[in-house]
Amino acid sequence: MATFKAEVYKHQKRSDGTWNVKIRVTHNRQKKYLSTPIYVKQDDITRSSFKLKKNITDKTDKMIEEYEAICTELGLKLKSMPIDDLIKELENGVKPKVENIDFIAFSVRKIKEMEEDGHGGSARSYKTTIESLKRFIKRDTLAISEITSVFMEDYEKWLKDRKPLSNRVLGDRALSLYPGYIRALHNLAKKEYNDEEMGIIRIPWSPFQKYHVKKPTPAKKRNLSAETIRKILTLPDQPSTNIGCTRVNLARDVFALSFYLIGMNTVDLFNCDCIADGRITYQRTKTKNRREDKAEISVKIEPEAMPLIEK
Repeated sequence: MATFKAEVYKHQKRSDGTWNVKIRVTHNRQKKYLSTPIYVKQDDITRSSFKLKKNITDKTDKMIEEYEAICTELGLKLKSMPIDDLIKELENGVKPKVENIDFIAFSVRKIKEMEEDGHGGSARSYKTTIESLKRFIKRDTLAISEITSVFMEDYEKWLKDRKPLSNRVLGDRALSLYPGYIRALHNLAKKEYNDEEMGIIRIPWSPFQKYHVKKPTPAKKRNLSAETIRKILTLPDQPSTNIGCTRVNLARDVFALSFYLIGMNTVDLFNCDCIADGRITYQRTKTKNRREDKAEISVKIEPEAMPLIEK
C-alpha cells in the first residue's frame, strides 16, 4: 500500500519567501513527490522542527484522502504497479462521483438551514421551486448530473405550458424566478462538493454557462393617485358586533398606518414593539439578516398615525 505525507523542504524556499507544499509518495520502497497548489509562509511552519502547522495539514489531509481513494480503486493492481505509473494515476485525480449527489435532498437540507438562520421568506421561495421541480420530473430524487442545459430548457417549457394549481392566472415571473433559484442551489452544491484549491472537483460542469436564466418582466407600476389614497383613508367604519373588527376596517387601518409610516411592511407592523420619543423603530424583517446594521429603520410618528397605533 502506498503511503503519503505532506512536507516542505527548507532548501526549496522561493524568491517571494514561500514554500510549495509537496506530497511525498512512498510505494514499493521508492519515493516520488507531487506538487500541490498550496504555498506557505514562515508562519505556517513550526520553527523548531520545520513541520506544517494544523491549518495547512487540515487542507493536505483532504488531498491525501483523495489519493488513498485512488489507491483503493486500483485494488490488486497497485502492488505490482511501478511508482511512475502510480504517480500518473494520482495526477489524473479521482473521477467525479456526481451520480450519488441527490439535488433534491441537498436542496431540502439547504432550505432547512435557511429557515434555521431566520431566512423564512427565502426558504419558502426555494421550497416552492423544489416542489415545482418535483412535479416536473414526477419523482422525489434528482441526480445533479441530470441537470443539464437541455434539462433546464425542458423545465422552462414545462413552466410555460403548465396548468395552474388553483383558479388563478399564471404570470411569467416563474420563468425567471424558479430557474434562478435552481441556479443558486446548483452553485451552493458546487461550493460544498468542489474544492478547486485542493483540485477536488466532484461537480465539473455548470449547465448555466449555456442555459441563461430569463430576465424577469418588469413589474407594472402600481402607484396610487392621491385621490385614491384619500378615499381609502376616509372610508367610514363598517358595522361590526365587535368594535372595529371587520376585515374592511382592518385593511383600511393597516393601509393608513403603513402610509403614515412611509411604507412600513405589514410583517414589520406586526412584529414592532419599540415606540419611544415620538418615533417608531424596527428592523426590517426581509433584510435584517443580510445587513450589518440589522436594517434598522426609525420613523417619526405623525399626529395622524398615533390614534391608529393606540388602536
